[in-house]
Amino acid sequence: MMPMLAAPQVALRPLGAPAVRVPVTPDQPAVLAADPSPFLPHRARTFVARACQAWGLAESSEAAALVADELVANAVVHARTFVELHLHRQEEWLVVAVHDRDPAFSASWWDCIVEDDADDLRGARYGLCIVRGTASHVGAYRHPDSGKVVWAALPLPDVGPRTIDLRDPVEPEAAVRRTLQVEPVHERPGWRLELLLGWRGQDPGSVDVTLRATPAHPTLPQRHRRTTVALLAAGLDGLEADTGLRVHPDEDPAAVVLELDDDPRAGVRAEAAQLRAFLAEVEVARERASARR
Repeated sequence: MMPMLAAPQVALRPLGAPAVRVPVTPDQPAVLAADPSPFLPHRARTFVARACQAWGLAESSEAAALVADELVANAVVHARTFVELHLHRQEEWLVVAVHDRDPAFSASWWDCIVEDDADDLRGARYGLCIVRGTASHVGAYRHPDSGKVVWAALPLPDVGPRTIDLRDPVEPEAAVRRTLQVEPVHERPGWRLELLLGWRGQDPGSVDVTLRATPAHPTLPQRHRRTTVALLAAGLDGLEADTGLRVHPDEDPAAVVLELDDDPRAGVRAEAAQLRAFLAEVEVARERASARR
């Protein structure tokens, strides 16, 4: 029988001063501590990816970097205080924890859901929804010194399936996520854009599409839509559309255009090969999920 692992107990000791620290092994925390800025979420993503590579945890780097980006962005936008990102291994888990100096937090913030209505933009806590969907365990607590800690735990790749709730053991939900660097078709803003694609086994016919600027900032555009796997696949070969999203090949045969809000002026160009790779991963995950049932 595969091991069923309980959630880690996360205790963070803030440094209280700017720092960039990566120890030799993940048993001691890597720390990125800095004042809030629009560039900090992107720095956090890069910092975590490089720490995972240095520790030989390359398989965990993409998911951990995404979680760090979202948690730090949440602190930058809402807390607007000094921010500390801590990354470390705790038994069979890779823990991403963020401390800020604003004590305000409600457990209900994790209770976000992805809306089924493609016409509705996602809520202000959509980043926490992404974190909850990526990690096996999430949590938050008021720190005894000051502020709060928001954390997420990712399973290390060599331990097998986990369960989130030991009272009701279940296999972890199948998921595929990919981040694509994209460029606007028309206007060229002064920031980079990325497209986050997310598929979950709970809803195997659908894909969440998030277009956002990087580094994240509350004044920069962000759009979210839910579409179908079939539409994205068909859009590689010809114009396909549903409410809020159009997908079609670009004049460049190596690219595909996605127009959120059905607005050609808001179109972005992505590499067709990257979209095909995402869809191929989804197909493999769907087949595996079907075989387990």
